[in-house]
Amino acid sequence: MSFFKKVMASVGVGATKIDAVLDTDRVCAGDSLSGVLHMYGGNIDQEVESVTLKFLTEMRVENDSDREDAPEKVTRRLELARYKISDKITVTSEEHIEIPFHLDVPVDMPVSLGEVRSWVRTEADVSFALDPKDDDAIEVMPHPVQGAFMNALDDLGFRIREIEFERKPRNWAGNIPFIQEFEFFPVSGQFRGKIDELEVAFVPCHEHIRIYMELDRRTGWLGEMLGMDESNLYLDIPMDADMSDASEVRSIISDFLSSKL
Repeated sequence: MSFFKKVMASVGVGATKIDAVLDTDRVCAGDSLSGVLHMYGGNIDQEVESVTLKFLTEMRVENDSDREDAPEKVTRRLELARYKISDKITVTSEEHIEIPFHLDVPVDMPVSLGEVRSWVRTEADVSFALDPKDDDAIEVMPHPVQGAFMNALDDLGFRIREIEFERKPRNWAGNIPFIQEFEFFPVSGQFRGKIDELEVAFVPCHEHIRIYMELDRRTGWLGEMLGMDESNLYLDIPMDADMSDASEVRSIISDFLSSKL
């Protein structure tokens, strides 16, 4: 084996290459993702200690720095899950290896709305060499519970005004330090004139999704002076709940909001 080839492969020239081919680039939070990892041997045989796939998310969040010149928002990157799909394997020169995979998508992955992007990163740990990696962007759709809730709000006349990421209070459930917050306001329907805005956050909690809501009522200036215009609410819905009946979901949410006014 050429010493020159070994040296070049150690810095990535003529080394093993990897390419994760996803069956789809659109996934639902809490669902599954499948695909095939392709490994292509380089100019020499190489020992690959392991191959790992990671779910990563990058978001823009409010900066909590006290510096006067600090930017208003900063970018934060989170690793939400990692899966080892291959143990130690020898990839010989010019060899092509295929490894199918089937992964659970983290249920707390933020939806691809607002200032957020998500992707799957594939990393191979190659002995005594530069570790190859491959990034594949994915579009994350809402969990069925979340999607049904948001569709019901749309049917009730609410529209999204803003989407932000906030640092999560310490007493809230969930595994990540930030939550994706949706700010809705009514443009039509029964809640127009009764609700100024409705802020909603979806937080997975074991076998259910907790829907946190901050309801801002239209109470007039006196109600605002007396602190009567806001309520902090939450609603727990099992993750496996049947949300297929849109009219039933809409009725449940309508009754819940009406009872808090």
